[in-house]
This record gives sequence, structure tokens and C-alpha cells, in this order.
Amino acid sequence: MKNICQNLIIGIWLTALFLGLPATSRGDDAELRKEIESLRQQNNQLQQKLQQQKEMIEQISRKVSGLQTTNEQHEAQWQALKTETPPVEKEPAKEDKGFSLGNVRLGAEGGIGIFESQKNGPNAKTGFRLDEIRLHMETPIFEDVYFYGEINAITREAYEDQLTLSGNLGEIYLDFENVAKFWKNERLINVRLGRFYIPFGEEYQVRNAIDNPLISHSVGDLWGLDEGIELYGSAGKFSYAVAVQNGNYQVLNDGDSDKSVAARISYDPTKRVHLSASAMRTGQLDANMAGPDGFSALWIGNGFFMALNPAATKFHANLAEVDAQYKWSKGHVKAAGGYADYNETIPAARDQRDIYYYYVEVVQNLTPKLFAAGRFSEMIAPQGYPMAGNSTIFAPTRDLWRLSLGLGYRWNKHFLLKGEYSLEEGRQISGGNRNHEDGFAAEAAFKF
Repeated sequence: MKNICQNLIIGIWLTALFLGLPATSRGDDAELRKEIESLRQQNNQLQQKLQQQKEMIEQISRKVSGLQTTNEQHEAQWQALKTETPPVEKEPAKEDKGFSLGNVRLGAEGGIGIFESQKNGPNAKTGFRLDEIRLHMETPIFEDVYFYGEINAITREAYEDQLTLSGNLGEIYLDFENVAKFWKNERLINVRLGRFYIPFGEEYQVRNAIDNPLISHSVGDLWGLDEGIELYGSAGKFSYAVAVQNGNYQVLNDGDSDKSVAARISYDPTKRVHLSASAMRTGQLDANMAGPDGFSALWIGNGFFMALNPAATKFHANLAEVDAQYKWSKGHVKAAGGYADYNETIPAARDQRDIYYYYVEVVQNLTPKLFAAGRFSEMIAPQGYPMAGNSTIFAPTRDLWRLSLGLGYRWNKHFLLKGEYSLEEGRQISGGNRNHEDGFAAEAAFKF
């Protein structure tokens, strides 16, 4: 290209020089015509070369554009296969973690530690324990439809005789994401069908060992897994989740056609502030403990909702909770408070209990990896209600509080070491004290 431009410049300069010569030095007309024709031929050749180079440049541009389009298509396909859920309503979201077998991603998480408690606690004899082991898999099915499956091989709440496949099913569901994409709002509506966490409150979202800054949970510790259908999504600074589920502890049977309904709406006015409000009804449950409805799907106080009077035929609970969180560069403070209206039906009468609960949690980073955490929580039932807490005592209790203090060292997002000491005391409805329930624990938590 450089040579062509030089030839053009030389040709134009020679032409100008020739035309500027006086008439006496031009020679005869035949010689003049010969030189002009030669210049014309050279000019035509130059134009042909320019045209050829222009065509070559256009061909190269088309190839580069095609390669870029192919790369963009490959990236779009990979993003479609990735099973990350948009951060809507902080539902248990899929993460880009684990091992891949084609489009199937496999992973695990859990905690292994040593636990010790005072004489009324569950670990009066110090021992090592598998605190929790969870195995999970996820895979895209087509377009925006995904499958997620989890097996809770070991959980803190499971008894030895419950270590069976049906007794340890975790979340297992189909996710239909971006249902509202046809209305150009991809994050507005997502549908979950199967077995999943009850979307009430927010503590359950960080219950797992790798997510919990402490080892214990709050005294109230409301959470549960149940079968049903859930809608969740977000719009602007608001997000929501609403679910209709069976309401009972059984996996395969439902003893009453009445269903539980739970809903939560969240608001994030700034990046530092998060607020939410939740409401739930457990639905009517059969009081026969031998039947499928003997226990609710929702846990409370490290136990279930259940009938307290042997003569009761039905029971249910209505609940409400508010959650708030404020984050700063090196930590956060969380707080939540809730109320449960418990009712059971007995012949010609009704028994009702009021239950109040709350917690406040503070986490502060001391170094980029070392942090300190503390949580105070309490559960109050003026008329008495069974609160297991961190104890073998399951007698009707008026109030129970717990103060948990701990240190943790987070090597990375996949590995966490932490230790905790918790103090726990309360009063039984009979007037007796609940004490000697303090506990110490150290744990290594992991996920991959």
C-alpha cells in the first residue's frame, strides 16, 4: 500500500512537471501522446491494485467479524449452561462451584468438629462429630429450566435412626427461570417446583456451616424443608418469594389437604441496608403424631410445632417476622424479631399460645481473614412452650436465651475454621431454672 501511494505521488509530480515545461522543450506531438498514454496505463494498473487490496481488506474484516460473532455465541451458550441464579430474594442460589461432568455440576459442603457441653447439654461427653455433610448436583435441562438435587447425608438435627435416604432428602426441585422474559423483565418471575426451604425469615439462608459465622444458631432458629411450589423474583430494589407447601414433616404423604403458605418481601434501599418482612401460616395439621401430620415442616426452638394436649385433634400456627441488616466494609449487624400464634383444637375448646423470639448478630473483621462474631437470641412463651435449645430438656419453657461468642478464620470462600462458646439459660413454666446448658465447639467447614 505504501509503494502504491509513492507511485501515485511520483506520477502526479511528473505530470505537473511536464505540463509546466515551456512549449519549446516538449518535443513533437507524437512523443507527447506516447507519454500520456503510458501515464494512463500506469494509473489504470494502480487503480486495479487499489481495488484488489480493498476487496482483500473487506474479506479479512468479514472473517474477523465472523470470529467475533462465533466467540459471542460460544460465550452466550456457556452462560446459558451455567446454573447461577440471579440474586433475587436471596433464595438458596446455584453457584459456579464443584466438579463438572458435561453440563452436570457436582459438589459437597459440610462441617467436622469437636463439641462439648455442660451436663444438661447434648454433648456432656466431649466428642468429635460430623456436624453436617451435604452432597448436591445441578444441571440445565433446556433453555432456562434447571434441576437441583441435594442429599443431607448428615445433619445436626438428624437422629441415628433417621440416616436413610428419604429421611435426609435436602432440596430437590426444578427451577423455571426468567419466566417473564417474554415481557422483557427476566428477573421478575421465577418458578420453583419440588422440595425446598420454606421462604420465611432469613436466618435459614446462612444456617449451613460454611455460611454461618458461628457454630450455633439462634434460640428461635426457624427453618424447614417442604414440598410445594414457589414464585420468586425481583424488580428494582424490591424482591419477593411466596410458596404454597404441604406443611408437614413427611416427604411422601400429606395428612390434611390444607396447605401452608409463606411469603417474604425484601427492600434494599442502599447497598449497605437490607430489610424484609415475612408472614406464614402452617395450615391445619392432624394432631396424631403417628400420622403424616404429627409434626410441622417448620422448626422452631430446635423442635417442631406439635400438639401439646393429648386430646387435641388439630393444630396450626400463624407467624410474622421482620429482618434487618446493615453492612460496612469490615462487618455487619443483623437483627430479626418475630411472633407465632399457636393454636390447637381440643373437644369443645381451643388452646392458644403466644410465642415471641428475636436475635441480634454482630460480625467484625479483625484482619482480612480473621473475624469475631457474637449473637444474642431469646425465645419467650408466657404460657409455656417446649423449647429444646442446646439441651436434652424438652419441658414447657417460659423463656430461653443464648449468648454465642466466637472467632473464625476464613482461608477462602471454600474453607473456614471457627470456634465458639455459648451460654444458655432459661425458666421452665413450672418455675424451675434451665441451666448447665453452656457449650463449646470448634469446627472446620468446607464446600466445593
